[in-house]
Amino acid sequence: MKVLILSLSFLPFFAHAHCPHEIGVDNQIYCVAVEWLEGERKINGQFESTTFPSPHLITEAEKTIPQKWIYSKADITLWKKGDSNHEPQSIKNFRVFHYMFMASGMHHDGGTYDFSQDPESGVYRIQSLAFQKMRGCWSLRWTTAAEDNVDTSAPLMLISRFSNLSHEENAMAESLCGYPQPVESPAPQHEHSHD
Repeated sequence: MKVLILSLSFLPFFAHAHCPHEIGVDNQIYCVAVEWLEGERKINGQFESTTFPSPHLITEAEKTIPQKWIYSKADITLWKKGDSNHEPQSIKNFRVFHYMFMASGMHHDGGTYDFSQDPESGVYRIQSLAFQKMRGCWSLRWTTAAEDNVDTSAPLMLISRFSNLSHEENAMAESLCGYPQPVESPAPQHEHSHD
């Protein structure tokens, strides 16, 4: 009996691990996995790989010295919910962008970034993300619209931990942002077909 209760207690963990984030497009539910990669540094106008893990928060001390900035990067994989093989899927005009919810109410997108999809693997990549330290909460949002706008996008995830912050600094950010993540309404259904 103890084994059964212990086994059942792990079901929510495995269900979440199987479908980390959900989005809905054209009456199809997709699972989305975000895998943070090693960041980049901009040297003479060109991005070069670093060994610093993402997501990386650009601190107050680094803000005035762009040569010290570490830009974050992640791979994003989508698959149809229920697909145990996690076969990567494409969604027409799908894009993920970073967004800041400011404590002051002056919310805004995160600025320039690159978003692409590897045609062979089907995996998307978002890179050149400059997460600057501000009094607010960074998030990733998704859209199939032409612009990066909060009104035409839906939440994908809040960014709750930065690799270069201490446990205490991350805990302070989590308390400011109201972690754990609040339950949000399902993502809007976009009227676009997928490839």
